[in-house]
Amino acid sequence: MSFMLFHNQVRRVACIGLGGGSIPKFIWKNLPDIKVSVIENSEQVINVARQYFCVPDDDERLSVIHADGLEWIDDAGQYDVIMLDAFDASGVPGGFIDDDFTHRVKHCLAHDGIYIQNLWSSDPQLKSRIRQIESYFDQIALVPTPKGGNIVALAFRSAPTVAQLSKIGQLARTLKQSLGLDFNAMLDRMRSFQSSQGKNFLSDRLGGQ
Repeated sequence: MSFMLFHNQVRRVACIGLGGGSIPKFIWKNLPDIKVSVIENSEQVINVARQYFCVPDDDERLSVIHADGLEWIDDAGQYDVIMLDAFDASGVPGGFIDDDFTHRVKHCLAHDGIYIQNLWSSDPQLKSRIRQIESYFDQIALVPTPKGGNIVALAFRSAPTVAQLSKIGQLARTLKQSLGLDFNAMLDRMRSFQSSQGKNFLSDRLGGQ
């Protein structure tokens, strides 16, 4: 949900990979102005998510599409946020880490759109994958998950402005009150990790906000 700190006019979100549907469900329940499309290539996963994880039926704000995300992206239309959370036994499936797919994702994002990808921190190709995302987007931020194991990459089609960044600390506190999400802890992890990787996005602009 970190996109909320950087883009306050999100209206369309796409999630490639359903799993238990935690993020689509959260958006559907708490953010009525956002429409969510979920693309999942396994009908079994969709059935399990709806039967056991309370993913609601499709309506005007939620659409679960049984399709291959690599094919869906060709005619996806435009989104404010596109999330990729697709894994197989070996990690992120090959097609999703190709230059062609990353290029097509960027093409489907609005001018100030954000691409978010969930990565395994133990992936031996992690650094090259991060460099590949960086080569297509104006700015990238990396956020380790609280318990480790995963790193979330936020890639910005247009880098956030200084004015946007100056408001993030206060926005994080406001969103924590309204949604119960600890964005301040997330920002701390982001600053710390960026600094450890020799990257200065946020770490030199937000100080201790």
